Amino acid sequence: MSEDTRKGTLGGSVYDRLKSDILRWKYKPGQRLPEGAIAERFGVSRTPVREALRRLAQEGLIVYLPQQGYSARNLNMRELNELYQVRVILEESATGLAADVARRGEEGKAELEELRVAWEERVQQTPEPGDPNLVYADEAFHETIAGVSGNRYLLGLLRSINERIRIIRIFDFRSEKRIAATYEEHVRVIRHVTTGRIEEAKRTMREHIQNSQQHVSTNAMQALLEMQE
Repeated sequence: MSEDTRKGTLGGSVYDRLKSDILRWKYKPGQRLPEGAIAERFGVSRTPVREALRRLAQEGLIVYLPQQGYSARNLNMRELNELYQVRVILEESATGLAADVARRGEEGKAELEELRVAWEERVQQTPEPGDPNLVYADEAFHETIAGVSGNRYLLGLLRSINERIRIIRIFDFRSEKRIAATYEEHVRVIRHVTTGRIEEAKRTMREHIQNSQQHVSTNAMQALLEMQE
């Protein structure tokens, strides 16, 4: 293994481990993330830690402040609720546009059909609660629909919202019951979309996002209280 390959593998390992810790809220909101302490914990130099922190900040999972360094994001429930309000509007619009694409048989319908098949298979699975990958799979579902809508600006805004709420979305996947409900809601949404039922698709998506907001808010508040004990 070359030196460059070794460094790249090491950097990726630190990034993956640190990202998992952050998404699982092993660091309290606002807690500092000093390079030295993290490097010592993982048994590496500061270089891969610095690179991992930079990438995580770019993804919106942590924050960087000049003269202070990196820290875990703070929980701001008002911001969360406002972002979800915007998300409902974006997703409902995207879903309606995507359903119209399917109804007209335009380019993108095949991608929607693939998404439907994938989630009809996924709904049969029982993933581990609290797995950060569930957040990314959920984002991919919603962003695929938005992408098929044909509106690049809508997709860009949705991605921006997802980056802002990603760190807290893990609270939507803390129980098998909630995961199963989310998967079933995804299947209902995508079936309405692929059959071109525009109003049904929009309504189902709106209810799905509102359910997510309720669970995330409730569980996040409970987790915050537990952290303060």
